[in-house]
Amino acid sequence: MPSLESIFDFMFTDHALTEMARRGISQEHVKNVLANPEQMEWIREARAVYQAKYNMGEPPKMYLLESLWILTASRLML
Repeated sequence: MPSLESIFDFMFTDHALTEMARRGISQEHVKNVLANPEQMEWIREARAVYQAKYNMGEPPKMYLLESLWILTASRLML
């Protein structure tokens, strides 16, 4: 099973911010997924998906948030 290390040092790409806004997902939600992942899966070299369940909305509803991250030579990018 892959390591579920927390990720704290990363940057959001413009594409990620656009898609998060379109889906109503805050930067704080994504930060929480990366800091407290429930599952991680490598999808190809230097790319992985971190997942965690999260309550959102009113009334609260359980969602599975997935954060794709790409490891570049200089920094981690979402």
